[in-house]
Amino acid sequence: MNEPQTYTIPLKAVSENEWRSELRFAPHRYDKHYSKFKSDVTMILRSQRNKMRYAPFTVPVEIRYTFFFRSTTRRDLDNYIGGAKIITDALKGIAFDDDNSARVSFRDTTIFTGADEDGIEIKITPQKPKEKTHEN
Repeated sequence: MNEPQTYTIPLKAVSENEWRSELRFAPHRYDKHYSKFKSDVTMILRSQRNKMRYAPFTVPVEIRYTFFFRSTTRRDLDNYIGGAKIITDALKGIAFDDDNSARVSFRDTTIFTGADEDGIEIKITPQKPKEKTHEN
């Protein structure tokens, strides 16, 4: 029931800077693009969850994002971590009930350039219980 889950989104990741730029210079398109991206991601995640027969986590989870880009252009990891909020929001109700109640943490986010295809891989695992230390 709490086995690791892996999702693959065959879409190019959008950085936080790209979203902010669109909001600033083309606000009439921002809502449309944001909503469509989130809707597409939600549909892909739901389809993969159903195909793999994943059950939503009921324990705190860790999410590991890996972003793949065909382009070899250098990418700033911080911008993609910020942009991953859309994906984390889309995971609500699919991989876990709510990102607040599920206590989500992020681990080892990575960017690969020069990949065969653009895409995003998401690995979700139960958080390991923190070891209790005995202090003298």
